[in-house]
Amino acid sequence: MSRDNNNSRATGLILSFTGIFLMSFDSLLIRLASVSSWDVAFYRGFFIFIILGIYFTGKNKKNTLNVLKEGGYPLLFSGSLWGLSGLFFVLGVKMTLAANALVFLSLSPVFAAVLSFFMLREFIPLRTWGAILVSLAGVIVIVAGDMGSGNMTGNFFALLAPLCLALNLTQLRKYPDISRTASIVIGGIITSGIALPFASPLAVPPQALFYLALLGLLVIPFSQLLVSSGTKYLPSPEVGLIMMNETWLGALWIWIFIHEIPASNTFAGGVMILAAMSVNSVLSLRSGRAVR
Repeated sequence: MSRDNNNSRATGLILSFTGIFLMSFDSLLIRLASVSSWDVAFYRGFFIFIILGIYFTGKNKKNTLNVLKEGGYPLLFSGSLWGLSGLFFVLGVKMTLAANALVFLSLSPVFAAVLSFFMLREFIPLRTWGAILVSLAGVIVIVAGDMGSGNMTGNFFALLAPLCLALNLTQLRKYPDISRTASIVIGGIITSGIALPFASPLAVPPQALFYLALLGLLVIPFSQLLVSSGTKYLPSPEVGLIMMNETWLGALWIWIFIHEIPASNTFAGGVMILAAMSVNSVLSLRSGRAVR
């Protein structure tokens, strides 16, 4: 491997790990805000819209409207999926154990593989099918432990979040020319718009608003920017493997600052899902290197 390749790989690793480390504080800030799910969703979407909207219009200037028009329906659909995935994740974190929501979020590669198979007719290797089956078993373990408790509704929303995210990733793969930044900006508007009728944004106390501002103005936009930049230097399977660190990092911050300990069924199911995803990602990465 040449020196330039080593430098590029190091750059990709630094960008991706920094982005995931920053992103892992998402669940903690949602919990620390201690306001309703709808208030969190409103400000999360609103702040993302503000910060990335300024960046998007500043970058495109007079061409901003043309970029939106050229994106058309695929851009609007992608933005809607960004908005829904953010909303469902917030509802999941607030209504069930944060560890459950984080573990379910790691299922997005599974859903993306299945959706790519049906929507894009992409081949799914046998190893990925095996990872899907093990991951589904892990979900059953987690959900079975919450049967009869108030966590089932939260688990349902937490499962919808990676499903919308995976559908969005498939949509973006199908339409690679649409603006990623514009779709996230639209997603922020949609999240806020859906949450507003149920929220009381003016009643949110200053301390909670501080946490939500950190979330929407710093954590979400910059972590997404760093991770997306990392994909320029690293293969997608390797970036996906790095992104899975959000699950245990997010649960760690929740445990340290809020003392919320994952249930035994969450731990067992989470180990199954993360192991399946890790093995599949490593094998996929090795397969890609062998082909090259």
